[in-house]
Amino acid sequence: MYFTNDSISNPRIYHGLIYPSDFNTSCNESRHIAERIAQDESFNRLCAQNYSNMQRRAYYESMRTEN
Repeated sequence: MYFTNDSISNPRIYHGLIYPSDFNTSCNESRHIAERIAQDESFNRLCAQNYSNMQRRAYYESMRTEN
């Protein structure tokens, strides 16, 4: 892995993080980004919940068919 002077001098580039302030975004845009992140997190939680429900259902179905 090669380091450029830019990546060492700028920790944001080095860590691969992008901050809203880097783009001179307005308060509205920053809030919009925060809302999108919150939506993604709740969506991921919902997917994980549905997946565990599916696993549980499959487990009970397999128990029922064995008997």
